[in-house]
Amino acid sequence: MTFFQWQKDARRKTGRLILFMGLAVFSLIAGSNLVYALFRGYKSELPWTTWFTLDTFFIFSCLIGSVVLSASVTRTLTLRSKGGRAVAESLGGKLVDPATEHFHERRLLNIVEEMAIASGTPVPDVYVLHGEKGINAFAAGFTLQDAVIGVTKGTMEQLTRDELEGVIAHEFSHIVHGDMRLNIRLIGIIYGITMLAEFGYILMRAGGSSRSRDGTPLAIAGLGLMIIGYSGAFFGNLIKASVSRTREYLADASAMQYTRNNEGIANALSKIGGSAYSSLLQSAHAPDVSHMMFGKSVGGFFNALFSTHPPLEDRIRKLMPDWNGKYITPVLIEADADTPAATDTKTNTYSGPIKAETLTASLNAMGTPNASHLAYATALLSALPMRLAGAVHQKDDSVILLMALMLDDNPDMIEKRAVIIRKQYDEATLNQTIELYNTIESSSVSDPLVLVELTLPTLRTLPRPQQKQLLQTLLELAKADGKTTPYEWAILAIIQHHLGSARHKKTQVPFDSYGDVRKIGAEAAQIISALISMSGMDKEAKQSCYRNTMASLALAKQKPPAKMSYRDLSNALEAANRLKPDAKEKLLKACCQCIEHDGQIELTEAQTLRAMAVVMECPIPPLTTS
Repeated sequence: MTFFQWQKDARRKTGRLILFMGLAVFSLIAGSNLVYALFRGYKSELPWTTWFTLDTFFIFSCLIGSVVLSASVTRTLTLRSKGGRAVAESLGGKLVDPATEHFHERRLLNIVEEMAIASGTPVPDVYVLHGEKGINAFAAGFTLQDAVIGVTKGTMEQLTRDELEGVIAHEFSHIVHGDMRLNIRLIGIIYGITMLAEFGYILMRAGGSSRSRDGTPLAIAGLGLMIIGYSGAFFGNLIKASVSRTREYLADASAMQYTRNNEGIANALSKIGGSAYSSLLQSAHAPDVSHMMFGKSVGGFFNALFSTHPPLEDRIRKLMPDWNGKYITPVLIEADADTPAATDTKTNTYSGPIKAETLTASLNAMGTPNASHLAYATALLSALPMRLAGAVHQKDDSVILLMALMLDDNPDMIEKRAVIIRKQYDEATLNQTIELYNTIESSSVSDPLVLVELTLPTLRTLPRPQQKQLLQTLLELAKADGKTTPYEWAILAIIQHHLGSARHKKTQVPFDSYGDVRKIGAEAAQIISALISMSGMDKEAKQSCYRNTMASLALAKQKPPAKMSYRDLSNALEAANRLKPDAKEKLLKACCQCIEHDGQIELTEAQTLRAMAVVMECPIPPLTTS
């Protein structure tokens, strides 16, 4: 399936979840009516059926429906506002410092960075569950912006690089295919369904602690609610199993496609079978997140009946049909015993004109990166000068690096930009910025946007005032010459999207609220006009390109904007991010058509498209030749 088909499938799965939730709530309402009728029948001389009426059914429907719905929505919104870090921290996860020099942590971060570059996704934060000795991992978040990768200490220390790469590739598959949002919603739904058990427990404790006989009915009612509430766990596990099992097989297959190495992930699964701790988690919150883990995180007979994961043997044999059936006993991987495997795949990026089919291939690879993209990412990171490789991971240096990317060799602009940096920071920062600029210019980095993306985990750790200061400085540097180039806009768009106000203040418009590009005709005109303005076409060719592109969107009558600005384009892209998958795909293809109109595709145009895709939450892999 394509990226957008995966997104549609995730939306269909969400519809199924809502249906299951409705059935579960109905059964809870019916069970509560039954408990109420039996209780009243016990206290009265009338038969219990007297109390089982439509009136009581309506009352219980309102009460239970409101409790379940409010609990589910509250839990989902809480997780959405905090992103994947809420899940990681609930499991005892600790954020890995991007500048860490610890061998196992550095190796883990390198693999995550390689996979992020290869897949075209923002580099996520990485958490380690230091209290967990089993082999397990997860991806959590609501959007690509707030995604995190989490691994147990056992995963980090007991897997070889190839095995760890397979596990991380598996988790990135969940990120790009929309599984994370589905999993967050599933947590909220199950939390709401089981909320009755919590109320029942409170009532039972209150009744049991009472010394008078009046407390007995309260305790009985509480016990009844607990039984009904925990029956919700039955539906919760049923929902988890129905959603998760097939997607685990698909994520395994995707990991094999990403890495072109079936033994890596297969051996990781084999080590789960050979580990004394398996993949089980000790955290009390393990049952809540069991459906989003790489391996089975909870044991017990009841959980085995509704397992969220296929049997280990089945997963391994699908990856390695000739598997001998013997598990691997994991051991600690020493620092000097695990080095990246050499690759003979020659991968390059473009520095001049780009062929139309190359841009189309990159767009088609969205959500399904392959080994050539991963080889490119590995080679790029290996070739980074030590100064740049260190700068992307250091707080102060990452800020200086971004300012350096906004400089150029225009003599007229050097002093203007120097004044801006001195005003916002100091003379020492200016000197370091110039030094980093010279390092970038003398390096072989063909796509500086990669450096921007590598700084994101570090920039997220900055206090909010420092993030605002950086954004303001970058904006002033871009405007220093009275115009914003496509390259400058691309950098600003990526940083603004991940650190700007939209990240810290959730939009009031429902996500995915537009099913047709025509609903955002004015915004689509802004996006297409911006791409056209960045091309080298003459006036007549630009007008022709605009007419043809807008006609492909069924917006032939939409006039181009009277003026364009950075803010207007950013707002237009945020609106495009709320399109449904089919409409979003149509708009991106129209953008490609626009860029290809004159038969010449420059790297800056491709970079602009990629930055637009970042804001639209569409992960486009890098442009490569293999």
